[in-house]
Amino acid sequence: MKNKEKKVILGYLNHHTIGRQNTFMPLGIGLIAAYSQSRFGNDIDIQLFDDPNAIFQEIPHIQPDVVGLTNYCWNSELNRLVFKKAKKINPSVVCIAGGPEFPRDLKECKEYLANRPEIDFYCYAEGEIAFSKLLENILENISLDLLKSVPHENMMSINPSNGELVKGNYEQIQDLNIVPSPYIAGIMEQWFTGEYSPSIQTMRGCPFTCSYCWTGVNPQNLRTYDLERIKLELEYIAVRMHKYPLVLLSIVDSNFGMYERDEEIAEYIRELWKKYDWPNAFDVTLGKSNYDRILRVNEKLNKRLLINCALQSMNLKTLAAIKRKNLPPDVFVNLQTEIKKQGMGSVTELIVPLPYETKESFIQGMKFVINNNVKLVPYTLMLLKGTDIASQEARNKHQMVTKFRLVPHQFGEYDQQKCFEMEEVCVGTDTITFHEYCEIRGLCFIMSLYSHKQYDVVFRLITESGALMSDSVLYLWDLIKSGKTGLSNLYFQYLGEVKSELWESPEDIKAFYSKEENYKKLLTGELGDNLLRKYLTKARLEKFPESLDLAFHTLPLITNHPLTDEMVEAVGAAKEWMIATRNIGELLDNKYEWKSVKLLSLPFDVNSWYEAGSVSKPLVTYKKSTNYQICYDFTRIDNIFVQLSKIYGTDKTFLIGKMLINYPVQDLWKICKPAS
Repeated sequence: MKNKEKKVILGYLNHHTIGRQNTFMPLGIGLIAAYSQSRFGNDIDIQLFDDPNAIFQEIPHIQPDVVGLTNYCWNSELNRLVFKKAKKINPSVVCIAGGPEFPRDLKECKEYLANRPEIDFYCYAEGEIAFSKLLENILENISLDLLKSVPHENMMSINPSNGELVKGNYEQIQDLNIVPSPYIAGIMEQWFTGEYSPSIQTMRGCPFTCSYCWTGVNPQNLRTYDLERIKLELEYIAVRMHKYPLVLLSIVDSNFGMYERDEEIAEYIRELWKKYDWPNAFDVTLGKSNYDRILRVNEKLNKRLLINCALQSMNLKTLAAIKRKNLPPDVFVNLQTEIKKQGMGSVTELIVPLPYETKESFIQGMKFVINNNVKLVPYTLMLLKGTDIASQEARNKHQMVTKFRLVPHQFGEYDQQKCFEMEEVCVGTDTITFHEYCEIRGLCFIMSLYSHKQYDVVFRLITESGALMSDSVLYLWDLIKSGKTGLSNLYFQYLGEVKSELWESPEDIKAFYSKEENYKKLLTGELGDNLLRKYLTKARLEKFPESLDLAFHTLPLITNHPLTDEMVEAVGAAKEWMIATRNIGELLDNKYEWKSVKLLSLPFDVNSWYEAGSVSKPLVTYKKSTNYQICYDFTRIDNIFVQLSKIYGTDKTFLIGKMLINYPVQDLWKICKPAS
């Protein structure tokens, strides 16, 4: 029997202790709130949170009847503290977790919940309807013990009377449109401050079955939202975001751009951009096929997407083991040619160490990537709960060596309790030793540095000389490992942290970082960051001239024929032009220096050669004494820092590192034009 309204707290929590790693509006809990609100109206009072400090402060005042939190590897320990806090205030509060940080094996599910008595229910699949059905029972004031002893759709619990796992039936939402838009319902208004990126979903499901991915091992039918609903959401969002033109739009589909309707969505976004000057940047997971369509989608989005031509591995045996199929190499190469022809950029990921991969096969894959002028994003294999590759069977079969590490910057202190988020990673298999894993991480650092847009001039000059970019990078790697270069110290610092960030158990991590002297190092950023981002940012900001010196030093050493005097002169001009226009480390200096205008005189028209792109003739044919006027677009650069500091904080090094993930580096380059 119903009585007074139930107070419901929903949270998508992210640690904000040092910078902000996740800057997206909490769409997931917004959808759950919108559906429940549409069903129960005034019978419930729902409040949404993303700030952990706010939720800890408000729980004693709200005294909720229900707490629901989205559970990821970057917030699961924080969620436990929140649930415990809520139980301490009100022992009868119903605590519901949901999200991908949950096993798939039923024995492991039971163990997971038994070790977390503060969680009453775990929603292991789609949550909108499942949460509302459970909430309907809660509104009837059915006792918590009874609720936990019977199955509920898409929910698991531990039966209090016998300690057994109770699992409800798995159900999918067949018509997504029955869930109201949280934007149109006004539920997301508190996040339109310029400090958060709006997220939309146009469809659910994924046709791929990659064994390392949670989506791949939890297959769903492809289901779509109506196009008119999507357009209404986008218009609603754009009206509120036009004041923040640099804040990106996130599209959370698993394969955006792959389907016919995505072209219509992209065209509508383009019309919004013309009207509101927003969005100008995106966070999107693109599809893994139908690249002709993806290129058309990107054209409509002003070429602001990096075309993700995901590989993960080039080893055929590895691909079979992880249930993945790549584009054939010749098709991949032709695609890269077309991408460059259209003036777009591309990126790919490689994961190490996957089953059957060896050091040699991984390096062959990296060479293929960089020789096709594709930005490389390498990942250490993360053993995500519920994925095939994290199963005990896979661990045993491939003799996986695993360690634990802190999720970057995901820590905090709440209610006088320190909290740390940890992830399990694979650092060795029966085909890659731990020593080889560390070597590969070192090579990945060098490859990632030089495959970036910041160094694309180097790639073009190497190609013009008839050499391969991979030969240059492997030569650079050997030089850097010798300890005699301007990048060597940074390289060895990186490798040192690659090893020291790994621990045998979560308990070891907690014990180490709970010590006050080590916790202070987390607070200053000395420890606990994403290592690849941290050191790539250091290289680009602090060591850019040195990194160019090295790259240009190797050029004559890897060609099949000596460089002529004219070629040497042209290469020197290109290097001088790059340092003058791309030394973004200057942005860490006094901002008023950004207004200065400098003159640059070169014996070759490097700027015209660069702007001609893939159809240019060799640089030596651009021999012409040219004077340039070089300066920053002060207003643009200042706007970038002002707007993005609201999202990422005021630490410029951290801000630039995060910015370069979703925004083009050329936004930070100086403008170069002929001097009058």
